[in-house]
Amino acid sequence: MTAATPTSSPEDDWEGLTFAELRALSQQRRAELWADIPDWAERGTAVGGEPYARLVDALRDTRDAIADARLDEDACAYLSERLEEVTAYVRALRALPGERVWANRFDLAARGSPLPPALNELRIDPDHGRVRAQVSFGTSYAGAGDAAHGGAVALLLDELLGLASNAGRPPARTAYLHVDYRAIAPLNVPLIARARIDRVEGRKRWVTGELRRSDAPEQTVAEAEGLFVELRPWHA
Repeated sequence: MTAATPTSSPEDDWEGLTFAELRALSQQRRAELWADIPDWAERGTAVGGEPYARLVDALRDTRDAIADARLDEDACAYLSERLEEVTAYVRALRALPGERVWANRFDLAARGSPLPPALNELRIDPDHGRVRAQVSFGTSYAGAGDAAHGGAVALLLDELLGLASNAGRPPARTAYLHVDYRAIAPLNVPLIARARIDRVEGRKRWVTGELRRSDAPEQTVAEAEGLFVELRPWHA
């Protein structure tokens, strides 16, 4: 199937605006976009639909496939040309933050961002502020050797703790995150990820989480604790 060719770009509407003006315009567009769906939990697949979830998976798969491959000059040149074509197509669809699908899909982990690893078999218990999932770091997350990069581990734990913090509650942002690395996080090996809210004081939520090997549950890969602060309405 041939993709439709974008006919216009919104850039002309906001080129040259100051940061404050750009933020105000973005908030206005966001309000217009979600006017008919005021409940965050109900926005779900309102933008992008199921094809966007497929796109997120495809981005992760492509990234890992490139990381797994032995690429010669011809392969690199071919892939670069194809990716440049895709980039040019998507650039023409550039939008304000309030109009983007990225980070606005509240039915998907990471709100539809492909940056963290996929959270499989995700279970969320909003009544007790608990989250459980199975994850695996693909080759594109490699640091030294056959271990996942420490920053990728922290990214995953931040996402996991954030899910626990926000389950059934108004959105909050990370104010503090501490990670203890207990063992290497192996690549392409299933891990069990858990997080839970420990206590809540006003707008502050303290959350803890951990990663353990699925094939050796007694082995802790990493532990984390974080503080999340509930956003005020005008920051959400």
